[in-house]
Amino acid sequence: MNQTWISLQDNNTNRQPDNSPLYWELLAAQGASGATGATGPQGPAGATGAQGPKGDTGATGATGATGATGAQGLQGPMGPMGLQGPQGQQGAPGVSGYQIVTALVSLSPGQEATLGVVCPAGKSVLGGGGNTLLTAFVLARSFPSSADAWEIRFRNVGPGAQLGNIEAHAICAVVQP
Repeated sequence: MNQTWISLQDNNTNRQPDNSPLYWELLAAQGASGATGATGPQGPAGATGAQGPKGDTGATGATGATGATGAQGLQGPMGPMGLQGPQGQQGAPGVSGYQIVTALVSLSPGQEATLGVVCPAGKSVLGGGGNTLLTAFVLARSFPSSADAWEIRFRNVGPGAQLGNIEAHAICAVVQP
């Protein structure tokens, strides 16, 4: 219990009410607790406090859904050249020594001429034909006459004394069997 005392004499220094009661008079004593009063109005909000310490790391969350596929990136730079590979097997026999052989003859008006071209020894005929610069000359035939020769036949059907040349050509080469 709380009590309040008052000194009865001057110069009451160093004397306490509990060990020198003649020098003191009880002024007031604490009474019984009263009823709780009504709640007062809320005060204004206080200033924001300082940031607290960092908390512990939380648990890992669930895996999210797969996102959309992104756009294709740019083509990268060309890589270094690879090592040389092993030598391949020899190929099948083929054609070599390609050559065109030509023969020329003059043809008089109203005349017909056959001209043959023969390939050099060891070569076969692959194709051939004939030509002239005159429109009065008509090609009657063009064909391989043997394995190494080509033959053509022209007619000069023009009027008058139109003289001209015809050429026969054979395409020749060595053909490996």
